[in-house]
This record gives sequence, C-alpha cells and structure tokens, in this order.
Amino acid sequence: MQITVDTRGLVNLEKGLKALSKRQMNRAVYRSTNATGGTARTLMMRTVAKETSLTVTYVRGKVGVSKAGANKPDYHLKIKDHHIRLIEFKGRQLKGRTRAKVWGKTQTFKNTFITTLKNGTQGIFKHQKGRTSTGNQKIEMLYGSALPKEIMRGSSTAKVNAHVQAKFPANIKRFTAREMQLIKSRYKL
Repeated sequence: MQITVDTRGLVNLEKGLKALSKRQMNRAVYRSTNATGGTARTLMMRTVAKETSLTVTYVRGKVGVSKAGANKPDYHLKIKDHHIRLIEFKGRQLKGRTRAKVWGKTQTFKNTFITTLKNGTQGIFKHQKGRTSTGNQKIEMLYGSALPKEIMRGSSTAKVNAHVQAKFPANIKRFTAREMQLIKSRYKL
C-alpha cells in the first residue's frame, strides 16, 4: 500500500503568498486610502453645505484633492481660503435691502443691493463714503466667512474622522482580498 500526498496546492499557495509582495500590499493600502478619502470628501462637502446654506456644487468647486499613489500614501483635501461672497448664500434683492440665508437662518442686510460688475462678478454691495475718480459713488462687496473656517467650526471634521475610522479597515480588507484573488487566479489556487 502506498499513500501519496498531493502538495501542488501547498507549493502554489507558497508561491502566491510570496507573490503578495510589498508592491501589492502598497497598492491595496493606497487604493483603500483613496476609496475612504473619496467618501469622506463627499460626506464633508454635504455636511458643510448643509451647515452653511451653500450649495454642494459651490463647495465641491472649492475643494481640491491630492490622491494617494504608489510613492505617496497620503490623501489630501485642498480647500481654497477665500472669503465667500454673500451672494453665494442664496442672496435675494428686496426693496432697499437684500436677504440671504447664512449659516442656516435667513438674515436681512439693510441699505444693500445686488448688482453685476463689468467683469461679470455678481454680488451684494453697500455704498461707502466718497466718490471715485469718475464721480460715481464708491461701493463695497459684502463677504461671509472663509470655507476652511466653516469646516473647522462645524461638525464636519468629527463626522469625517468617525467615517474614516469606521470605513478604512473594511476597505483595507476588501482591497487585500482583491489582491489575493488576483494571485489565486494567476497561480490557479
């Protein structure tokens, strides 16, 4: 009587585990970082838009992304640090004043008006003392707060941190399993 053990599966498994190299683990990590960062970015934009009464489209235009890659494991959100024109807060012209929904509540601004400048910029303005060189009365555009300050002021940072801590381990597991599936199919395991 002779007993034989087929070790081809173990040999292939050993080859597969060796094939799960540093490069593939790195790929799984940066893909999971990008997946988690993308959903966190969306969550942050929606939260900030809701808290500040801005549109999600406006907030999306002000938030840039630097994604993770093979040589760079970080996912960065770049937020433009400009003050927000008051007209972006759904500004409306009323008789002798304007109204805008700022930070969740409607506010009225007396002695202001909405107009469009020669360069096409529309905004809410108020008159200043003095005249320009052409004899026109000086005007000043009204602004709200800057977007980075609004992000830090609201609850969006806490929500994003909680989201990353909940989703990142699941994404690591998912992308590592995907790399293992590629190895299994390559080495016929």
